[in-house]
Amino acid sequence: MSSDIEQLREKLFSKEFSKFCKAEFSTLQRTLEQEKRKRIKKSLLYMSLLILLLVVAYSQGINPFFLIIILAVILICGVYPYGKYIDNVKKMIIPKLLSFVGEFEILDPYDKLYRIDKFVKSLRLFDNHNDCSCSDFIVGKYKGLKIRIAEIYLTRESDENKVVVFNGILLSFETTKKFPTDIIIKDNKEKVYESADRVYLEDPEFEKLYDVYSMNQIAARKIITPAFMQRLVKYSRKGKITLSFENGRINIAIKSNKNWFRIPTSSNQDNINVYRKYILDLIQLLSIIEHLKLNI
Repeated sequence: MSSDIEQLREKLFSKEFSKFCKAEFSTLQRTLEQEKRKRIKKSLLYMSLLILLLVVAYSQGINPFFLIIILAVILICGVYPYGKYIDNVKKMIIPKLLSFVGEFEILDPYDKLYRIDKFVKSLRLFDNHNDCSCSDFIVGKYKGLKIRIAEIYLTRESDENKVVVFNGILLSFETTKKFPTDIIIKDNKEKVYESADRVYLEDPEFEKLYDVYSMNQIAARKIITPAFMQRLVKYSRKGKITLSFENGRINIAIKSNKNWFRIPTSSNQDNINVYRKYILDLIQLLSIIEHLKLNI
């Protein structure tokens, strides 16, 4: 019997998904395209007027500082309307698109209910950082699990330079049981985690790939079972991930420079394929839970 993930993938390439896209997005796409043209025209009008003002000011020998201010305003007027259009695309298209998968929605990551920056700061999964930015934040349910997916960029100030601590996806979800201890599973090429003891395990192939840290060796071994280690080793052939078991949540970090949840706005492409790619990215993340059998 095929898994839920495989069934969902099959639905994406069926007539059902094509009908869903046409029903939900045909009219909406035309509306957004009209809005896009209006915003571009508005940007060009503002920029033309400001450029004219810049030329007049320059010919009159106006203070250079004033000219710099005009140039800055021109840049803002050119970018801001299009930025608002991108925000509208996300707000209007993505909620409808996520409804095909299930109970998922895109939210403000800095809403007081979630505050993704504070949540990330509370995790032992990441090294010390003092700045967290989040470009996309999806909340929903999968197989009864409450899930958060955040595209985050973490940095730390170091000797007057910014050091990138993490860039990629954080997948976090509640489990049905509490863990007796926090457990951190890190790529063994990363620096040693100093806030917990190293847990040495019996699987040599796993030990070549990952380091496990915990303050309770016995409890850690009960959770990181031989079967789990084998599944993680197998999944690592697709790419290494970092995990933590903390306070009844499992957190998975995937390093990636990819813009995971971007909806391209060009009208010259097959929108159904664009929408399908968006959902496939979400399915790719959810499949980690199924592959590692983490819905415990």
